[in-house]
Amino acid sequence: MDTFKEKLFNKYTRIDDIGHVVMSPMTICKAKKVLFYHIGKTAGSSTDRLLNDNGLNDNIINNMRIPYRERVKYFEEVVENWDEYFKFTTVRNKFDQLISLYEMDRGLNGKFSLASATTFEEFIKNHVARQTRPIDASLYSWPMDQYFLTHTDGKLVFDLIIKFDDYEAGLKAACERMNISYTPIKVNVGNYDKTKVDTYYTPELKELVRTTFAQEFEYFKWS
Repeated sequence: MDTFKEKLFNKYTRIDDIGHVVMSPMTICKAKKVLFYHIGKTAGSSTDRLLNDNGLNDNIINNMRIPYRERVKYFEEVVENWDEYFKFTTVRNKFDQLISLYEMDRGLNGKFSLASATTFEEFIKNHVARQTRPIDASLYSWPMDQYFLTHTDGKLVFDLIIKFDDYEAGLKAACERMNISYTPIKVNVGNYDKTKVDTYYTPELKELVRTTFAQEFEYFKWS
């Protein structure tokens, strides 16, 4: 394994403090040499469904019932043949992505989810920009950092990045590359009022987000 592939392997097989593995959101089909990385709140669930419906998911990497060592062994073989794979992901404007995450998370009532009374300002200040709970880094730091997830050693590791605002056209292009038919599928669509997104951010909160995800803003030119 060359140096770059070794860095890829080490990055995506890393386990964080609560047991989350960076490679876990991957959907991979070895036979068709397809790899999709599901970044949270970027229409990834819809893409996952399309791939599943077309038999393009070996259900190894993203199957938590399979022991970690077996998933690592599987991924090692993928990395060895990295250049043979069509690799794609979806990204979303950071400001919109965090609104969607906030609205979803505070409605979950899960062990680690936000309290329903959490304000958006508290979410950004206390959980995104500054992690006040040990769990926060594993929920709102690297899993939301679209630069970190798409680059290794400063190099883009995906062949196609689909932007959320151009999702349909981007996914159609991906389907052509994978030689499957495009089917419009919508899964886990946010139910918040998208006409009021401008009311979430103050100038201070926007600056906190820009600072927290500086590399991402520099690369994707979010505004």
